[in-house]
Amino acid sequence: MAMPIIVGPATTGTLLVMGAELDDLATKTVGCLALLCVVTCIGAVLLMSAFIYHRLGTRGIVMLSKLTGLVLAALAAQMIMTGIQGFLGL
Repeated sequence: MAMPIIVGPATTGTLLVMGAELDDLATKTVGCLALLCVVTCIGAVLLMSAFIYHRLGTRGIVMLSKLTGLVLAALAAQMIMTGIQGFLGL
């Protein structure tokens, strides 16, 4: 069940938008290293998911879900603004 969340359309779109902003080899290398770090962190969270659930409880999971929804909305706004800026040539 976690796979669509990890590599779903929103993740792919975010990677494309942020990757398009990387200009030279140094920033692309840093971007790739950041992506590798994120994949490692997601793997660790998935491996510890039962422990996290027991520590946070149902209320904590609901709060965390709302917080991640807010982050997703912020990323969507950034993607829209980047698209508008690219379209207008700003």
